[in-house]
Amino acid sequence: MLNPVELEKFEERTRAMITKAKKLQGDYYNEKFFVVDLKERQQSRTIQQNAYLWVTITYVAIEEGYTKDYIEQEFKRVNKDVFLRERENKQGKTFQYWRHIPDLDKEEMSLCIDRWLHHCSMERGLYIPTPQDHAYMVWQTQVERQAELNKEFL
Repeated sequence: MLNPVELEKFEERTRAMITKAKKLQGDYYNEKFFVVDLKERQQSRTIQQNAYLWVTITYVAIEEGYTKDYIEQEFKRVNKDVFLRERENKQGKTFQYWRHIPDLDKEEMSLCIDRWLHHCSMERGLYIPTPQDHAYMVWQTQVERQAELNKEFL
């Protein structure tokens, strides 16, 4: 909430809710509840990180003949400690679920991409250039062309 206008609106709305709650406090039959939830917002993944990840996923899918959905799940399996979570249902039973890529913050995305590049190199035998490599732009263009030619399979 670095935006001064948003901060002012938040403070104004909070004051109004507190005033209203104080007025209703003595009313025994009033069942209105007010909830204010203030959270620290983590910096979400960057557009560049997201674009790079999807180029790498597309590349692996093309090279190995899988769909991008399948390779996305492989990416999540490589980063299982980040993506696989546990939660309790209403009956109190624990179940597991997979987080979605958009839920990652910038640091988590960076860690996951680094692990993915290492995995692709060591386990799959695929070299994936980083955006800092001189050959990256040529490689990215080639992957995008191949994706267009093979879109029915991806």
